[in-house]
Amino acid sequence: MTCNVSRVTCKGKSQKIYNILFLIIISFVLSPFTFHLSPSLCEASYLDIGLGPRAQGMGNAFTGLADDALAMYYNPAGVGQLFEKEVGFSYAALYPGLDYPTGKTNLGDMFIGYVHPLPDKIGGTIGGMWLNRQASNIYSENSFIVSYGRKLREGIYVGANFKILQLAYSPTLWTYDENLGGILWEEGGTSDPVFDKGTSVVGVGLDLGVLFDIDEKLRIGFCLKDFNQPNMGLKDPSPVPMSIKVGAKYELGEFRILGDLTTRNYDYNLNLGVEWWMTELPIGIRGGFAFGSRRYSQISIGASYLLMPLSGPFMYQFDYAFMYSLSGIEGTGGTHRVGMTLRIK
Repeated sequence: MTCNVSRVTCKGKSQKIYNILFLIIISFVLSPFTFHLSPSLCEASYLDIGLGPRAQGMGNAFTGLADDALAMYYNPAGVGQLFEKEVGFSYAALYPGLDYPTGKTNLGDMFIGYVHPLPDKIGGTIGGMWLNRQASNIYSENSFIVSYGRKLREGIYVGANFKILQLAYSPTLWTYDENLGGILWEEGGTSDPVFDKGTSVVGVGLDLGVLFDIDEKLRIGFCLKDFNQPNMGLKDPSPVPMSIKVGAKYELGEFRILGDLTTRNYDYNLNLGVEWWMTELPIGIRGGFAFGSRRYSQISIGASYLLMPLSGPFMYQFDYAFMYSLSGIEGTGGTHRVGMTLRIK
């Protein structure tokens, strides 16, 4: 499987590499001091846990590749290299088996997205995505994303996201029982003052991304997610922290080697993955590993089947991924993700 954009060696490669490395170093040096001064930053809502079975099968390393509809989530610059109409869908049951004070809680997420190349006189590609994450009837997050990406010049792509974010809690009342030492989920108690102004909030998030083709094999991606830090607090200010993501993709024969480095507040994650599309069969195999702060450690595997009918404008890709946490989360059998991509020529 190859990307939709032709690979060419860029002029001034040495200068470009220098500029990219300079931006990366400056961003990661300044991020803990420039962007993390607020003491009330929110760490619970809109965590970047990844999306879609293809990217998750590669250890959630996709910022430097971003060559399908998932680019709207990982790096909007990748939308600019999509020259065919594309529909993507995914569903995941997250960490089945986890307990909640009232019993089992169903965690899940899903997304549906569409990208559409614009006429040549306008240029670029536009996309839209709806992403939902929820915990039974207790909590839900919705993101409505509009993406735009385009080729700036040969080997350089830029893109941006405009996002409407909605966070909602169940209106069920909370009470506190000192004898049991914690907050209980109980009908008929006294409401928490956090919910005095309502049980939902809406905000606007903004992302920026860029992709650089260093040569025919190496590509580097850079993305700032939620750089405006939208406030998603119900009562007190609770801005979503900005995420800084740097990713790389290297072509090694039939294999793609990928790596992402992400910082969010003082947390750092390193995600590594590999993708292999078989030459003789329409099958892709993936594997990945990720680790970081707060005892984050995870392995993943995945696979795809590509169905290309002899006639008709459609091409179908079916994806699956399995993720297993090595530390930090106990009592779960891992996470399964399934998805499908429909490309229209």
